[in-house]
Amino acid sequence: MAIARRELGSPDAPALVLVHGLGASGRALERVAPLVAARFRVIVPDLPGFGDTGGEHTTIEGMARAVLEALD
Repeated sequence: MAIARRELGSPDAPALVLVHGLGASGRALERVAPLVAARFRVIVPDLPGFGDTGGEHTTIEGMARAVLEALD
């Protein structure tokens, strides 16, 4: 399952994944992500069914799998 994601910062920096809560999207983290992008490669995925990721909502386990797939 492909999910939408945004990335900020250097690709060579340590990765930091910011995951939004239920009922939100990655846009909820737009103000936080730039604050840590100077030190980290910031990855902000949209969970399945939220934000720019289409489809239906899924289980917590399905959301965890989607985040792991987004990091590959």
